[in-house]
Amino acid sequence: GQGLNMCSNAWCHNIRENLGKTYVMAGMVVFADFEAVALTLKSTQVRTQYLGAQPLTNVPKVDRAIFILGLANVEKGNLHEKFVACFYHYMFNVGFAERVKSEKAKRFWDQLAEDYKNMPHGQGEQFYTEDAKGLRGFFIRYFFYVMLETDTEDPAIMKDLVAMMRGDEPIGYCYLWPMAIVNWYGSIIKAVDNRIFNSAVMSKFVEGEERFGSMTKLELTRLTTCIMRLAAITGTLQLAKTITGGLSMPAYADMDKIDVVAEWDKLNLRDTHMLENFCLEVARLFPPVSSVH
Repeated sequence: GQGLNMCSNAWCHNIRENLGKTYVMAGMVVFADFEAVALTLKSTQVRTQYLGAQPLTNVPKVDRAIFILGLANVEKGNLHEKFVACFYHYMFNVGFAERVKSEKAKRFWDQLAEDYKNMPHGQGEQFYTEDAKGLRGFFIRYFFYVMLETDTEDPAIMKDLVAMMRGDEPIGYCYLWPMAIVNWYGSIIKAVDNRIFNSAVMSKFVEGEERFGSMTKLELTRLTTCIMRLAAITGTLQLAKTITGGLSMPAYADMDKIDVVAEWDKLNLRDTHMLENFCLEVARLFPPVSSVH
């Protein structure tokens, strides 16, 4: 129960005020001092398989551990860094910039704008809750296309992707202990694995590269499936919801007076620096991840 509470920003803030900047909760050492947090995140770490306060199970593997959150980076030339480099190379280098500027990507953005105009988009309304349309539908189509060149305009492909990327329930049944122990979503995870393995980007994969820790195509596939579910769709979606007024802000004092949507009407949409600062401030008030392990 305490572990789940650690995902509540306001709850953590209240505990910090009562116990100080460093305390033990849910069997973990917690610290809220900015300098200590910054130093820790920048330092090498021995990791365990936790997502914030939640223990993970059923994490991706082949014949060796490949789950990046669980790999230490304390040794020079460690597999953690090499696997990250492999993921980055294939997801963000192989044709990525061209796809971001493509006509297909533009269609996805245009459809997102149309969905916002045509669907109810208040807190908890259709634009934010639909699985294959609205904000989540956009992220699924856009990310899998620009990163993997998957044809997300194909209904059969989208059906497989949405089955795993919908809502928040699949996260628990795919990866969180104890729900994921029984592997009820095994066939759903495998279907997404197959879509990624057979994508255009993965067809260019080169096996046995030492700079990438000799990572195999199957290893990168399974790792990418997990990253897409835990981070690309989930965390990004929550951040986008917050920035566009789709979520209520944490229960800090006077936070109920903040109307994020109304603030957008005061911004100069041509001022990139102002827009970035606004998004960063909203993200500071309600970050998509309140605790890391």
